[in-house]
Amino acid sequence: MNIIITKMKKKICAVGECMIEFTNLENTLYDQSIAGDTLNFSSYLNKKIFKTYYLTAIGTSDISKKVINFLNKEKINSNLVTRIPSYEIGLYLIKNNTLGEKRFYYWRDNSASKFFFNNLIIKDLEQKLENFQYVYFTGITLSLFENTSIDNFIEVIDFLKKKNIQIIFDLDIRIKRWSR
Repeated sequence: MNIIITKMKKKICAVGECMIEFTNLENTLYDQSIAGDTLNFSSYLNKKIFKTYYLTAIGTSDISKKVINFLNKEKINSNLVTRIPSYEIGLYLIKNNTLGEKRFYYWRDNSASKFFFNNLIIKDLEQKLENFQYVYFTGITLSLFENTSIDNFIEVIDFLKKKNIQIIFDLDIRIKRWSR
């Protein structure tokens, strides 16, 4: 009798914002991609080990549909992606200074994810996250939240801790996003 033992994939949910990224290659030449810190993290995870989900909000335009296609291509489950018709995803530009250091410029103050995260119903979010082994977010994710919404998200973090869900927090921040 052959016994086959299969390892269950660990479920991880990245919480954040996917955006259109423009990278300045030279002068007026730019490369366009779909990116964002939590999205990049999700893309890099080994899908043989992790069943990866992404929690965010996008619009309903062709650009937002490209996000779903990107998630599918990267084997990132998009069941937790909310679509908001009256909003669009954010945008950022990367430009290197004369020393080669990256400078980031953002256009995300009216993005679907900013609207979404600042209008969350806490119990709904807790319900979406309660069956994961890991939840990942960053300082950049937190910069989307208004003050009251950060307090609400802290409640969600307390909930995750009570459920023994591992919280992975990447301190990655963009100081400029916090200076409001």
